[in-house]
Amino acid sequence: HYKAHLMGIAVLIVVYGHLLYYHSGLQNYEDLNFTEWYTLGSVEMFMFISGFGIYQSLRKNRDAFTFYGRRLGRLLPSYLPVMIAWCGVNLIAGKMRVGEAVGNLTAMGWWFQTEHQFNWYVPAILVLYLLSPVFFDCIQRNKTKWVFAALVLLNIAGWRSNLLMALSRFPTYFLGMYFGAKYAEGAVLTKRQIAIWSILGVL
Repeated sequence: HYKAHLMGIAVLIVVYGHLLYYHSGLQNYEDLNFTEWYTLGSVEMFMFISGFGIYQSLRKNRDAFTFYGRRLGRLLPSYLPVMIAWCGVNLIAGKMRVGEAVGNLTAMGWWFQTEHQFNWYVPAILVLYLLSPVFFDCIQRNKTKWVFAALVLLNIAGWRSNLLMALSRFPTYFLGMYFGAKYAEGAVLTKRQIAIWSILGVL
């Protein structure tokens, strides 16, 4: 019942953390002080709740194309106008090449680590939306552990890469879908299950 409220709180914390970081003069996250470090978990909170809600959405209608249509219908009307304006200004100012603008508009440039890409979040959430029906089927077939293991291996493969900024959130999103399934089933998790999945989530 409080999904939207919790996501709103997470967004506000993200905004607060970025304001502090980008106006602090720090060069990297290793130099963050306590007031900024505690904001980092807000993205995980947002991703977890997103996964939780996506499971409920797919549970109501499992048709993948309908799901993709709804997701893109919500995301693109907000994303594209901002990207078109931002890329247009940068192209006119000579700060961005056409290929880099295409990367932003298609949300593919960040995955290829092209320069002057706006952000990692939209490229990541589009991939997660693409994978969500697969995640849903795996949860239904009790393949949860295998999917989580694959996502952990994906993170290991991306270690020390800038891609880890997105990949490290994939297991959190999947955990959100898993707990969404348990909620839908009316299941009562044991203390052992909560402990195991909490530890995995933190890791």
